[in-house]
Amino acid sequence: AKLAKDQSKRLKEQQKKARAQAKKEAENRKKAEQKAKEKAKAQAKKDAELRKKQAKIQKEKDDKARAAAKKAAKAKAKAIAEKNKRIKELKKTMGASESTLKSSTKTNQQAKAKL
Repeated sequence: AKLAKDQSKRLKEQQKKARAQAKKEAENRKKAEQKAKEKAKAQAKKDAELRKKQAKIQKEKDDKARAAAKKAAKAKAKAIAEKNKRIKELKKTMGASESTLKSSTKTNQQAKAKL
């Protein structure tokens, strides 16, 4: 009877220890999971900030490129307008000299005809 009582007592002690161990392991697991969650959250926040910075940098680059393209287009349009203006002026002066040339040719032909 005493042997059975001792075994029962030892069994209860072992069960108590096992429960305490299981409880401790559960708490440790919970803490580890919490740490992992916090670490993942911090990493996600870091990644989000990095993406935000990169997006801002990309936007600035795009804005600069857009401004440069706009400036180049404006310069090209101005150059074309300037060229057209010069051509128009040149045509005007050439037209005047052409008509002068035509009239002088006419008078030369008339003079030859009289001879």
